[in-house]
Amino acid sequence: MTGMTRRELITGAAAAAGAVTLLPGAARAQTTQKRELIVAQGGDIAFFDPHMSTSSNDIRVSFNLYDNLTSRHPDGK
Repeated sequence: MTGMTRRELITGAAAAAGAVTLLPGAARAQTTQKRELIVAQGGDIAFFDPHMSTSSNDIRVSFNLYDNLTSRHPDGK
């Protein structure tokens, strides 16, 4: 062992061990195909129709469902 101190060796080994433990989790996260989003609400909603919504829970759900269905073009049309 020339040119490497004991501290450098231990630090390098610990870093390598830490990197190896992160690899399986990173690979697993990239291959996950499940596309489900769960959102907690304070109560049940009464209507899915945004025009009939009066409670804050109804409005929050409507906003998340219908927010991006329509949009404006940059020219305002």
